[in-house]
Formats: sequence, structure tokens, C-alpha cells
Amino acid sequence: AIAFGLWLLKKGSGNIIVRALAAISFIVAAALVPLGGKMQAQTAQVMNMGGDWEPFVASDFEKLMQGTEPLFVDMTAAWCITCKVNENAVLNTAGITDLFHKRKVQTIRGDWTNQNPEITAFLAKFGRNGVPIYVYYGPRSPATHERPEPVVLPQLLTAGIVENAVEGK
Repeated sequence: AIAFGLWLLKKGSGNIIVRALAAISFIVAAALVPLGGKMQAQTAQVMNMGGDWEPFVASDFEKLMQGTEPLFVDMTAAWCITCKVNENAVLNTAGITDLFHKRKVQTIRGDWTNQNPEITAFLAKFGRNGVPIYVYYGPRSPATHERPEPVVLPQLLTAGIVENAVEGK
């Protein structure tokens, strides 16, 4: 908002409407300052893996992959707007949380805010160089003991997309 206001002033400093818009942008910036701390606290809470989300650690993930339970991996970052929208609108909702519990899906969340090399390697396995990425690993077959191929979900999630992946549709 501050940069926008400065840009406006540079482009049309003589125009009263432009100056008024610049002033409004400065006021908005000042009003948002107190929210910055709250947003950082909320981000820290999400990144501290509140709820049932386990932090992604490559060695722990390999152990989980050897198990039989389904896995849902969410690679995210504090600065990723798409990630935050998906978390708030889909992944952290009661319906999806209940689905994960019902299907005994182990949930893993990786924080790529500071370019964690283990997460970078995970992303590269799927041809990605950034977040978000959502990967569902189905349960091992009781007959063959094989895990199906992982399903990479789209970057913009809906509850239906997650439900279809988990339900095998």
C-alpha cells in the first residue's frame, strides 16, 4: 500500500484525486500494521503443525511410507497465498479433518518457507520447483502389500477433490 501510494504521487502529484488516493493507501498501510503481528502469530501456529498434521522430515516420511496407512502430504510456505487459501477453505475444515480420521489418513505438512532442502527434493520428485503441492498416497493393498501410485492433486483444492482422492474416485 505504501509503494502504491508513492507510485501514485510520482505519476500525478498535481492531481487532487491522485493525491487523495495516495493518502488513502498510506492510511490503509498504517491500519494494517497492527494486523501484521496477528497474521505472523497465526502463520506460526499453522506452521507449528497444529491439529493432526505431522511435520515433514524425510527420514520419518520414508518410515511412514513403509507402513500400510494412507498418507496425505501438504507442502506449504508461510508466504504462499494459495497454500493459505487451501488450508483455510479445505484442509483445515471439519469435513476434511473428519474424512482423514475416518479413513485413517496420516497427514504430513512440510514448511518450505525457508527453502528446506528435504522439501525441495520432495518437490523435484514430482517435477515441481515450488509450493503448494498436495500428494495422496493410498493405503497398501492387503493382498499385494503394494502401495498405489501417488496422486498429485491440483494446486487449487476443493473439498470434493480431496474427498475423491481419498475415496479412490
